[in-house]
Amino acid sequence: MSPVEFIPIVIAIVLLPAMLGLMVVGERIAKRTRPAQAAPIDGAILALLGLLLGFQFAGATTRLETRRQIVVKEANAIGTAYLRIDLLPADDQPQMRDLFRTYTTLRIRMVEADRLEHAHAADAESRKLQSQIWSKAIAACRKDPSPATQTLVISSLNDMFDVTTERIVASRTHTPLVIVALLFGVTLASAFLIGYSTIGLQHSWILRGLFATVIVGTLYVTLDMEFPRVGLIRVGAADDAMIDTRRGMD
Repeated sequence: MSPVEFIPIVIAIVLLPAMLGLMVVGERIAKRTRPAQAAPIDGAILALLGLLLGFQFAGATTRLETRRQIVVKEANAIGTAYLRIDLLPADDQPQMRDLFRTYTTLRIRMVEADRLEHAHAADAESRKLQSQIWSKAIAACRKDPSPATQTLVISSLNDMFDVTTERIVASRTHTPLVIVALLFGVTLASAFLIGYSTIGLQHSWILRGLFATVIVGTLYVTLDMEFPRVGLIRVGAADDAMIDTRRGMD
């Protein structure tokens, strides 16, 4: 298992007691200062927290869906390029098909890897194979004088190779650290204010515990969606498209 997989869990484990601790601090300060009214400040901070959580959750969901679409896009691009091998001269087709099978297997191995270094190794190996596929396709297209054949084969290979860059960029695109830090800061501030303003309420610690659990749970799910290859939330059925494409080559 990759260390990245534990990032959301570690953050949740650290954040929950931190929130409860700040609630205790807020309660003690409230007992000493005897505040008159803190509801307006509570409402503003909690509204900001809800806004940040909403944007963060929506952004993580969008990025997860984008990653799924890219996987399907790559599977379709590989499938289309594989079918267009039929346009090449007959004596060049067997070797090209073997290269495609190996290439697709590497792309599947990349997403099924249990460690990030294994995934990076499979990705690097598949990128090296791209140059072989390209050179073989160019050599085969030169034997066929038809411009249509060259255009169809070369364009499909371009699409197949380009989507790998999209996939890498999508996997590395996350919420900026400044925004994450702001979110955590507002979360801790809200915990302090909850402890400060709920002093004297009956069953206040039940409400505080429920508040902290809901916020931490939401943050955990949001962060887990940022790493769909290593966390509990996975890209899922989109990977089956790539597997089905590989099976279609047999």
